[in-house]
Amino acid sequence: MKKIISILCVAVMVFTLSACGLDELKIGSDSSETKFNTGSVSGNKYTNDFIGISCELDENWVFMTNEQIEENNKVAMGMVGEDYKEAVEKATTFTDMMATHVNGTDTLGVAFEKLSGSNASLTEEKYADMSTSSLKGALESMGMTNVQASAGETTFAGSKHACIEITAEFNGIAVYEKLAIVKHQNYIICITACTWGTDSCDANLGMFKAI
Repeated sequence: MKKIISILCVAVMVFTLSACGLDELKIGSDSSETKFNTGSVSGNKYTNDFIGISCELDENWVFMTNEQIEENNKVAMGMVGEDYKEAVEKATTFTDMMATHVNGTDTLGVAFEKLSGSNASLTEEKYADMSTSSLKGALESMGMTNVQASAGETTFAGSKHACIEITAEFNGIAVYEKLAIVKHQNYIICITACTWGTDSCDANLGMFKAI
């Protein structure tokens, strides 16, 4: 089950990041620009100073290590003998954090997409609207049934943002997914919570704080 939910969470972020655009991020930032950098995990805490968020999890959660994140991104980017930091700065999409609960039913993830051209003008709301149908089809292709995906609004780390909420079934088990959608400078960030059996997506997303 843990493997399935991790795959689902990654897949949803990937399919969502194939859409485009959103509005400005308000989390822990002002109008000035900060230098791009990826987040990092230290102990049981994830921090991303670039977008101004952190997430401290208890001992029941297991973070994918910085090294594992790097290796996964290298594989996804097809990197061979390249400088990782430079490659991430040039990448269209990449995963910044993944964590799985020991119950095997809850997963959290953070993924980035770099915007360019006309995509940069789209709002969070438009991005969410454009993503719902593709997400529904993607999850159905993975064997999910009774898939429902809707765009809306949520409070994430103290600020209002667009979101996508998903319900589905897999082998008779209820699946819940919620994606908070934010933007900082020329990046889309999708913060994703996925749970099975019981909907605890809001509670899990609520562990993110502004810094």
